[in-house]
Amino acid sequence: MNSNGLMMLLPYLEQHPLYDDYDQTQCACNLMHGNTGCCGPCTAVGVLAGDAVASGNAAVVSTRLAVFDCPSDTGRPLQSPNSTHYGIKPGSGYQGAKTNYDFSTSNSYSCNAWTGENPARRRMFGENSHTRVADVLDGTSSTFAVAETLYEVYNGECAGWGYRAWVMVGIDVGRYGINRWEWPGIIANPRIGQLRSWAHMGSLHPSGAHAMMADGSVRFLTETTDSVVLERLSTMAGGEVGALP
Repeated sequence: MNSNGLMMLLPYLEQHPLYDDYDQTQCACNLMHGNTGCCGPCTAVGVLAGDAVASGNAAVVSTRLAVFDCPSDTGRPLQSPNSTHYGIKPGSGYQGAKTNYDFSTSNSYSCNAWTGENPARRRMFGENSHTRVADVLDGTSSTFAVAETLYEVYNGECAGWGYRAWVMVGIDVGRYGINRWEWPGIIANPRIGQLRSWAHMGSLHPSGAHAMMADGSVRFLTETTDSVVLERLSTMAGGEVGALP
C-alpha cells in the first residue's frame, strides 16, 4: 500500500488516534511513476489501491510529528504539493511530512528487491521485508536498524514518514557512508546540510550522525567511519565481525 513502515510504530509513540485515522486498505500516496530521465524501473507494477485524499490518508501522512523530526535540521520538512515523483497527489494541496529517521535498507528501488537479495548482503529492512530478531545473525548490537538523514537532498528527496514514493527506499549506510555533500562533476556548489542523493545517511550534528542498532541502542558514528565497517554493520547475516567504532 506504499506506506512507510514507520506508520506501524504510531501506537507505540503515543499517536494511536492518528494511526486509527489511517486506512490500511487504501494507498498512502497516489504516485505510480518515477523520474524517467535516469534509469528504470520507473513505473509501479499493479493497480493503485484507492485514493490517498478520498480515504483521508493524505491528511494523516501530511501531519508533522516531532518524534520523526530532528531539531538540528533546518531544511524543508514538507514535500512540494505539486511534486509528480515525491508528493502525495499533485494538485491536491497536501504536503507530505518528511522524516529524519528511516530504516536501514539497500539502495535498490526494484519491486520486492529485498526478497531477491543475497542473504549475506541483505539489510534488516526493505520493501515487504519480514525480518525477525532471530534473522539478525550478525548480532543485534552490531546491525543497523534505523539511521539518521536530512530533509534536503540534491538528487531525489527525503522520504515521508508515512508513505513511499520515487526512490524513497530507506537509508543504505554501507553503500554511501555518512554526510556525503560533494559529488564531483555533478554538484558544482555542494553545501553542508544537503545530502548529495537519496538513501544517504547524514545530519547537521558536528561530524557525524546517529544510528539505532537492532537491539534498540543508539550510537553516534563519525563521518570518517571506515566504509568496510559501515558495510559490515549494515548487513544482518553476512558473517562478518562488525565492531562499532
